Amino acid sequence: MTNPEGDDVIGAPIHPERLCMVRPTKPNNPRPRTLTYVHRCLLRMRPILRQEWVNHYDIQILGLFNQGNYIHLLNIYSDSSSSAINFLSTNFIDIPNIIYMGGDFNCRSPEWDPSATYVPMSAITLMELADGFNLTRSSPTIISPTHFSSIESHDNSVIDLIFCANNSTPHIIDVNSRLPSDHAPLIMDLPICPDYINYKKRVLPKDSDEETAFTFQVSEHLAALDCSDIHSTSCLNNISDSISRIFNESWNTNSKIVWITNRSKEWWNLHCSETLLTYRRTKDRKDWRAFRAATRAAKRSFFDARIHEIASTNKGPWDLMEWVKQCKLPAIEGIHYQGRPCNDLPDLWNALHSSYNSASGRPVSSNILNEMKSLPPRSWANFSVLKLTESLSSCANSSAPGPDHVSWKHLKSIVAHNECLKNIILIANACKRTRNKALLKSLSSMQRRAALWITGAFRTSPSGGAESIAGLIPIHLHLRKLAICSLYRVSTLPSNHALCSLLSDGFSLNSSPHSQSLRFLTLAKKAKVKGPLIDVDSSLSHLSDSFSPFAPESKPGSRLIDIFPNSIHFHPCNRSDKHEMYKHVLSLDSVFSSSSSDHNCILVVTDASVPLVGSLQAISVAHLYRGGQQVSHAKQASGRASSTDTELFSIHIGIAKAISLHCDHIILITNCLPAAKLAVDPSIHSSQSHSIQVC
Repeated sequence: MTNPEGDDVIGAPIHPERLCMVRPTKPNNPRPRTLTYVHRCLLRMRPILRQEWVNHYDIQILGLFNQGNYIHLLNIYSDSSSSAINFLSTNFIDIPNIIYMGGDFNCRSPEWDPSATYVPMSAITLMELADGFNLTRSSPTIISPTHFSSIESHDNSVIDLIFCANNSTPHIIDVNSRLPSDHAPLIMDLPICPDYINYKKRVLPKDSDEETAFTFQVSEHLAALDCSDIHSTSCLNNISDSISRIFNESWNTNSKIVWITNRSKEWWNLHCSETLLTYRRTKDRKDWRAFRAATRAAKRSFFDARIHEIASTNKGPWDLMEWVKQCKLPAIEGIHYQGRPCNDLPDLWNALHSSYNSASGRPVSSNILNEMKSLPPRSWANFSVLKLTESLSSCANSSAPGPDHVSWKHLKSIVAHNECLKNIILIANACKRTRNKALLKSLSSMQRRAALWITGAFRTSPSGGAESIAGLIPIHLHLRKLAICSLYRVSTLPSNHALCSLLSDGFSLNSSPHSQSLRFLTLAKKAKVKGPLIDVDSSLSHLSDSFSPFAPESKPGSRLIDIFPNSIHFHPCNRSDKHEMYKHVLSLDSVFSSSSSDHNCILVVTDASVPLVGSLQAISVAHLYRGGQQVSHAKQASGRASSTDTELFSIHIGIAKAISLHCDHIILITNCLPAAKLAVDPSIHSSQSHSIQVC
């Protein structure tokens, strides 16, 4: 630029509404040839140059914070030797959430420049680079050159390009705005609109006229729905869409938009806003005092209502008390059993065991089940009005069943209308009758949103890929896993449980068979029978672990940790602190040195390896040292197990090997403290058999 009244103006122009971002340079370094202007309305998105990824004078990575993650824009200038393209190709960096790459690439190709006659190697490299970033080339709305040569013998060309994540987004070549420049500016609307910057939201004030109007409008429209003839899944889906539309329209009609700032107050009301506007308009001292009085009254009213809600409605007056004071212990009453006080641990265990486990180890007669008459099978009972109202009455008013702007309080007001309640019952029964999997579809949509939030992927990303990257298994497989785990719980029942008399021979635990037991059914009959008992019987055949609900080692007072409380010690390590880890390693070295001088002490070092491939088995390893020398080792396959169970199995084989060598003191070194604690816990868990062997 040239000033008519002075010298030439050198440097980038500065605009008061735009922030100029450029790579800082040192005196001896080459000057950058790229810069980025960011409008000040986007400063809330915290723009930042990612120089820790690429520190090149021809490349800029701009990051904008949006919806909990940074999105990135790539600004490139590549000279005639394609230095920037070659640099990114040889030093490829996986930039997350990149949505834009544009600039002057000095690269021609018949794909975007009709006047080009051949495809150079730099164009092929550029397209491969865009594919690596999951970007596609944007097409202009009107085909036009972007570079206008000042030499008459040279043709105009297209060397300024834009690549974006959304391949349907075009750009504009604004030839009329290039002024003296030989390049035409490219204009493009990226999907970063103010709606994505969530500094405002729609709310429905609690206990307000708007909330009353919202529930009234929803109730009126729900009562007008015709739910008398829902005979198919398509009809049920249409009704569901109508309900969703009713809630959405009612919410948009009665809610209001509020701005979220660091000065937002829950107690602020409309009267405070009116008095504040009056004071700002008049600047009168009396209006200021009126505003202060309004805020004090609003605070008092808000906190009085909150105190009343906590103390009376929620029945939690302790939430209003100070927790820093000394807690006074309540009066303690001694436990008596059969007229005798329980002063020591064996008496206490005898009272507990005799009260709750009186049938342990005693045979049970299954004849009591014969008194129950076999009733004909019946269909599932329909939903009743009484059951629905009783279930809603126990729900808290402050929570919500789902993300559809409707709380339990609103539902209670809606079902108070008889027509709404009638339609809700009809819809619920239709869902059961048509066996619609709408709930599974909602769960799948919920998991997809969670996967996109975790990975930061685009909304067009495939669900399976996003869930795999986020580490989430498909929702139907997760539900199947939960169902199988619930079936496996039957294996933890004692042998005299009445349910064992109904199972097959392999799972009845030697109990007397019932007349309706599955062991009397042939394979053909079992294939025709459906029910949870059949599912339990078929699932137990795949379970290889054994459980003992009343093992002698698990009784309170008989556990290893109860008998020898002063002989078992755990020494955890804070892995997040490197200094603490270094001190812990030094202490382990001293422990190893001290154990080497004691020949009655055996040092057991255990570890486990769980492969990432599900078809391979885990491995448990234990090494034993005495007198500073390795005296034995053990290595066994653990099957398909979790890391904690595999570590527990390695502790089991290490302790068993140490006991066979006759020692007085065992020191166990493991990198899994939960497995070490499970080793002395013989209660029911996934590897209870290993814990019982250790104890």
